[in-house]
Amino acid sequence: MTLIPPPEVQDAAPRRKRWPRAVAWTLGALMVLEVSINVALNMGAVQAIMRRSTSRTELAWKRAWWLWPFGHLHLRDFTLTHQNQNQWWQVNMDTLEANVSLTALLRKRVDVQRIDGHGARFRLEPSFGIEKEPPPGPDYRPWVIQLADVTVHEVRELDFGRVRFVGNLDVQGSLDIKGRERIHVETPSIRVVSGAMEFDRTPVTRLERLEAKAQLEVPFTDEEGWDLSRALSAQVTSQMELLPLDWLNEHLGSNNAVSLKGGEGKVDLDLHLKDGALADDSRIDVQGQELNVRAGPIRARAPWALKASLTSERPDTRKGTATLTFAPVRVSGPEGTGAEVPEITLTVLARRSAEQSDWELEPDLRVARSRPLDLRMLNPWLARTIEIDSGSMTLQSRERAQSAKARDTLRLSVDSDLVSGRMGASRCCCVPRRTWTPGTCRGTRSP
Repeated sequence: MTLIPPPEVQDAAPRRKRWPRAVAWTLGALMVLEVSINVALNMGAVQAIMRRSTSRTELAWKRAWWLWPFGHLHLRDFTLTHQNQNQWWQVNMDTLEANVSLTALLRKRVDVQRIDGHGARFRLEPSFGIEKEPPPGPDYRPWVIQLADVTVHEVRELDFGRVRFVGNLDVQGSLDIKGRERIHVETPSIRVVSGAMEFDRTPVTRLERLEAKAQLEVPFTDEEGWDLSRALSAQVTSQMELLPLDWLNEHLGSNNAVSLKGGEGKVDLDLHLKDGALADDSRIDVQGQELNVRAGPIRARAPWALKASLTSERPDTRKGTATLTFAPVRVSGPEGTGAEVPEITLTVLARRSAEQSDWELEPDLRVARSRPLDLRMLNPWLARTIEIDSGSMTLQSRERAQSAKARDTLRLSVDSDLVSGRMGASRCCCVPRRTWTPGTCRGTRSP
């Protein structure tokens, strides 16, 4: 007698066999998809998709992996480069982790919900010899790039040509770009852990603290391209150490008779930018140590200070004030002769109304009455055509009446006692008295 199992028992066995097979096929398909995605990432397929539609923006990386759909995209040695007729810029990151949609690239979208980067560098340079982008055709569809919740740690370099930051900076923000229409960048937090500012690769300041937030709104027009003139709005507060000013000597010219040494100090900075220009409540305060100035045979030594601020007198008028102070100033000649000026202060008042394109400048020089300066210190400059045997002079800048003040002029009085000297075999003496204003020189000279 043959026993035949009921139908429901006959169907259960194949179903038990089909279920593991379906799981195996699903896992196999996911593995194939995972391998295909990672091969595409490492063989340049993603870069080629973007290159076909824009030749001026390039993406590159050395290694990439993505455990889809459970993990994030991981990139090593990531580089983003862009070039137009005016500028070339590049961003490099050692590592980059992102939650990104690769399928959005097929629709010309870079859609990233979170980015965590480490070890970044940024370079910006002028661009030459690049043709202007041709106007797009009627079927042009711009790239849309949206980067949300961006965090970059250890920004090691920001290179703007002659000016460069090197150190360790953290930044948080977001980026929204719609090709040939607009760029919007929001950075609510920029913080320097440590770093320095350089000019022509020479360190000029050491940053002790810097906190900032910024917003960049760049519109695009067919006539002007990307308009950066009014793009940046920001607030920056910083405390930094100013390094010795010797680096300025290279920029004074090889034939310049003036050289600087020392003058390091502390800088307290609070800058406000709005639409690409300095805004109200911006200020800078510098307290410098002794600065040594050499001008020919003359040496001058003085601690110095700089205070500058920008405010609004009225809704339509802005006022800026900058005051540079040296006190006390010790002057000496090649033979130890010299004197002391208690204080020299140069104040520049700048005003501009809404109708004006340029600032009106009003300088004011204040020189406290000096002790008598021995005129024999001038002999090395006179090259023995005239040799001074005795005499002294006193410097002073006297207060002028408000009605007598002229813009773009400075006033300095020089008083002297009996000056005696010789020119060859001739001997002479005089008591000059001079009041000097740039562009004019008036006074009396007594034999």
